[in-house]
Amino acid sequence: MTIGTVLIVESQEDARKAMAEWLEDAGFEVLLCPGPGEPDYVCLGGRGMACPLAEPADVVVVSMRLRSDDMMQGTPGWVLLSYYANQGKRVVALTGSRDSVHPLGDEQVTVLTRPVDRADLIDAVAVLAHR
Repeated sequence: MTIGTVLIVESQEDARKAMAEWLEDAGFEVLLCPGPGEPDYVCLGGRGMACPLAEPADVVVVSMRLRSDDMMQGTPGWVLLSYYANQGKRVVALTGSRDSVHPLGDEQVTVLTRPVDRADLIDAVAVLAHR
């Protein structure tokens, strides 16, 4: 039995897979998304459309540095954070010193620094999943 569904939006495949494994081991069902990709680096949420991966998610883990941020076009991580929050999703925002936007945490958003620690990620997701 799962204790919640988590969507991970992270362009770094190794990080995405590691976080998925940690959360699955902790009892969560996990959905994966590499974020906006070629050719225009715009995702459905960035087009004002519903994201089918976000719908079943209780919590979304989203990196503030996606491939679209690196390419400086399309839908940046901070727009996806806003999209998920506006959809009523609880969000874990992953940020680093080189990111252009550093969100502030609140009741709906928890901010963690990359590279994320396993225990910190599991704790943050668990707390948000039970709010």
